[in-house]
Amino acid sequence: MSGIYRTVTEYGRLPRSEFSPRLWRQLQRFDEGQAITAGATIFDWGFCSHVRARNYVGVIRVPGLTIELLPKTDGTSNSDLRPGEVHRAQRNLLYMLGVARNLPVRHRDLADLSHKKTPLLEALIAVFADRLLLELGRGLERSYVYQEADTPFVRGKLLLAEQVRRNAAHKERVFVGYDNFEANTPMNRILKAGCNRLVHLTRVPWTERCLRECLHHFGEVANREVHPEDFDGVFLNRNTKRFEPLLGFCRLLFSGSTPAPSAGDLETFSLLFPMDQVFESFIGEFVRRYAHQLGFEKAQVHLQARQRRLWLMRREDGTGAFRLKPDIVIDGPTTGRPRIIIDTKWKRLVSDEEDSKNSVTQSDMYQLYAYATRYNCSDNVLLFPKVPGVTPKTYALDGVAEMKARIAFVDVGRDLFRETEAFKGELSEILGATARSVR
Repeated sequence: MSGIYRTVTEYGRLPRSEFSPRLWRQLQRFDEGQAITAGATIFDWGFCSHVRARNYVGVIRVPGLTIELLPKTDGTSNSDLRPGEVHRAQRNLLYMLGVARNLPVRHRDLADLSHKKTPLLEALIAVFADRLLLELGRGLERSYVYQEADTPFVRGKLLLAEQVRRNAAHKERVFVGYDNFEANTPMNRILKAGCNRLVHLTRVPWTERCLRECLHHFGEVANREVHPEDFDGVFLNRNTKRFEPLLGFCRLLFSGSTPAPSAGDLETFSLLFPMDQVFESFIGEFVRRYAHQLGFEKAQVHLQARQRRLWLMRREDGTGAFRLKPDIVIDGPTTGRPRIIIDTKWKRLVSDEEDSKNSVTQSDMYQLYAYATRYNCSDNVLLFPKVPGVTPKTYALDGVAEMKARIAFVDVGRDLFRETEAFKGELSEILGATARSVR
């Protein structure tokens, strides 16, 4: 890997003495530039002695410097990972992103990576390249693409107005509009651009060969710059749905990089995920994926309360105000009311000794109270990452019969890939409490 490669956890500190002023200027310029569209910087630049990471995870690169941002999952306040933890944190992040559908990660990919100590950037590129090559081997997307052109014969529909304007003196050709069955589709152009972008970033020969083989499949596809609106022009059907996670990866790739990088900007880009959103999506998709093993049907699970969204209040004209969107709503089998509501919180709590409330905020509890009363749900859970010295709590909702709010935890510091069954058991125990309490 060329240049400096540095790993830091979310909210970790990077001493300003660690890099040259030139590298710091490049990093800050890029960070402030991407903040114009992202709405926030990746780092907090307001300290004299250091720069502090925020709650993003992923990779950011400028020429000569790559910074890998990993989740802090061991429950300690120390901002640096201990020796040997980096590889597990990388694999856990890939596992969570794969389950959350942010990355096209398969079980086999994680099995391969579990035996390799690969930088996160190279792991991300390898996962994309391997999955794309697999899908292209199953067939390249081809569809009818509308074109207008001068031809020596009538093909499709004669465009009379253009024919008169363009070819009045050229009787040997006609201007027509027609549908051509070809591979130069919006989706293929985006995927090809992704390959061209990544082939300049990887330093692993196998990954580079894989990407170049993908580019060979895209030989008929035009080279185009990719803009955000290009993704709106992609329409997936049952034959192309398999490319959806790859397109999602490309959307992230191009949202953090220059669409048409110059030679000096080839190594300037970012691929980042807000950790609170990763945790929310991971828990939700995990519950839905293993719903049957956790004691209910997949159809009972509603993420972001889809098809179960309610309003907290009504205006005078009867229209809703303040929409409620709990992270996970699980319907009861027969009661006609939610069996459980779960709201995830990516936050490090403090021990029982430090604070009897464990730093759970009033606003969190007010939010859970609103869910409980508005959805008429008897069991409501705030779900946090597990930390040492914190025990689960159960509160009765004062004045509301048979309703409770719980503080629960899941251990995302374990090896999630190798200990999936243990993680299922932990979630099952949390959800199982509702099976006994809801009638």
